[in-house]
Amino acid sequence: MGFSCWGEFTRGKLSLDHPEKDRFDRSQWCPPGRVSTWYMMYRVFVAIMFVSFVICHIIAFPIPEKWIIFMTDQGVLFLTLHFVLYAALVLTRWIQERRSGLRENTVESLPLIYRISWAMGSCFSNAALVITLIYWIALHRFVEKYGLLETSWEYFLNFFVHALNSTFCLIDIFLTDRPYRVLHFYVPIGYGLFYVLFSLIYWGAGGTGFCNEDGCVNYIYPILDWSGNPGIAVLTVVLALIVIPLGQCVWFGLYKLRLWIFNRVTSS
Repeated sequence: MGFSCWGEFTRGKLSLDHPEKDRFDRSQWCPPGRVSTWYMMYRVFVAIMFVSFVICHIIAFPIPEKWIIFMTDQGVLFLTLHFVLYAALVLTRWIQERRSGLRENTVESLPLIYRISWAMGSCFSNAALVITLIYWIALHRFVEKYGLLETSWEYFLNFFVHALNSTFCLIDIFLTDRPYRVLHFYVPIGYGLFYVLFSLIYWGAGGTGFCNEDGCVNYIYPILDWSGNPGIAVLTVVLALIVIPLGQCVWFGLYKLRLWIFNRVTSS
């Protein structure tokens, strides 16, 4: 299978529909038409781990009631919901196969729950990549400057939401059998615009970010300081709208690499 992607730029590839339901709740490395026990256990493990770490991160957060205002935390929360839904789909199929044997995997229209799962996976794997890049390039120095991380546990949880999120998305792209679409970049862009609108409303309503002995800052992120540095905020949004489609292309390239590796392994 080649790496050409010209066929991706068609109207049909904008859709969240797909005739092969089989590809959305199994691994590419499972036996044809079935979901293996190891893959079911992997999906359940990832879901439980992310739920556990998200709960721990909320508890350890300096201001728990403000946890949800940060894009990092929203991103890892939605990524966790994606992993939970994905685990539920795989576990359900695994149980069905053991009870009643093989199932019909070709459908006229992909069920709604599968479309939601596909959209969430595409959106929040892209968001995880963008969050990881922005944090380590532009934001980590502010975290260090304001002394927001004090204990080893806090450093680990910070690493979880800013690095392990992308790491597990990377592992996933090489394990799953799900296709990846370049033109699905509109899904993470939709979430990005939602967060920009949220940050504007939060700022306009007088919301504040982190607090220290000098008081609370009037922005969620220094790069989204709508009152003190609106030019930087607008530039951040513009750059994000450019980076998101590029991120989608990165994941698509990794998806094509997975197909190439699979074909090489199975043909040898």
